[in-house]
Amino acid sequence: MFGEIFYTTLLAGRTTEDAYRQALLDMIKNKEYAAVYVWSPFSLWGR
Repeated sequence: MFGEIFYTTLLAGRTTEDAYRQALLDMIKNKEYAAVYVWSPFSLWGR
């Protein structure tokens, strides 16, 4: 899910920071991916 949202946002012309933030926010809002252990590894990737 992260990759799909991230790259779709990039293709829409947004910056990498915006795409990263959007992907994390969308994952947090989705009950299936809201748990910290699911999306937190991407925070290390984004640093």
